[in-house]
Amino acid sequence: IYLSSKATGDYTAAYAMFSDSMKGATHFDTWQIQTQSFNAKAGSVLSRHVRKITCYKDPPSAPLPGIYVAVDYSSEFDQVPIHCGYVAWHRGPNGDYQVIHEETSTL
Repeated sequence: IYLSSKATGDYTAAYAMFSDSMKGATHFDTWQIQTQSFNAKAGSVLSRHVRKITCYKDPPSAPLPGIYVAVDYSSEFDQVPIHCGYVAWHRGPNGDYQVIHEETSTL
């Protein structure tokens, strides 16, 4: 849902999935402008594939205890044939998963 929200321009919904620490490090206006710029350059999503899912429980370097999930993916857009990245989520005390980190790369 997170990546789909970003790709379709539902920036408020995507940003709402950020953890408090991610929101503190990534202000909405800046993030939205960067995401809109990428979407305008890339065009429509042609495909997206999950390449790997890794789950961790209480990793030693984590800022909070709990379950962490990292998803590696690759995408293809109209104008960007090679796009890849990963999104990491943390399961909060209420059971919801929140985005705590994201990295992307294009060729």
